Amino acid sequence: MLDEPTRDFASWQQFHLDAAATMALLVWIPAECRSVANFWHAFHAIYAGQVGRPSDARWGDKTPFNVARLPNIVVIFPQARFVFMIRDVFDTAYWYGSMPMLRRDGQFIGGAERWVYANSMILEFSERYPTQTLLVRYEDLTGSPDREMARVLRHLEIPLPEAGAVNALEARDIAARPHLGNVLGAVSPDFVDRGRANLEPAVKESIAAIAAPLQIHLGYESTGANRFPVLGS
Repeated sequence: MLDEPTRDFASWQQFHLDAAATMALLVWIPAECRSVANFWHAFHAIYAGQVGRPSDARWGDKTPFNVARLPNIVVIFPQARFVFMIRDVFDTAYWYGSMPMLRRDGQFIGGAERWVYANSMILEFSERYPTQTLLVRYEDLTGSPDREMARVLRHLEIPLPEAGAVNALEARDIAARPHLGNVLGAVSPDFVDRGRANLEPAVKESIAAIAAPLQIHLGYESTGANRFPVLGS
């Protein structure tokens, strides 16, 4: 099990960790304690030391594909807290079909189908584990970032940080991946409602046919009309 992470040395380098040195520490985990959960707790303790932070009880991971693995994750980490970002299907579909990636260009309907699948998994999971999950709408976060981040930190049982509490060392693994660079900038609602404004009417009609029940359940206007979704519910 401990050999698995060494297959991707680039990932270790993005964390500015030496794979061999880190593995030399991880092998000290007693054989009877070598669970997936204990491995990750140890890894993040090592990383926390690397960036000059004490090892905290909570550490985070953002991997969208994990929405299909939520039941497995909660078995491994039964005390985990989950924060799900919800976004208007029209904006999500527009963003997905506008990405300059192979097999995504123009695939707005495919983006809407992925949205339905992911949010269905999220809602099913949140109904099973209501005290461990929090849903945050992208539109609410960009419109009232201080309020929404306070909700997130309360849910995670993390004290509200002082301004600038994330230091440059902690952010370096984020900065190493260009597509994550926006998280280091100012919070802005500039990307809200772009799908509703730019998608063709026929495309919006097709998306509405796929996603309307979930859109309504999550508090959004469901037809693709060019107006902002209802915020703050």
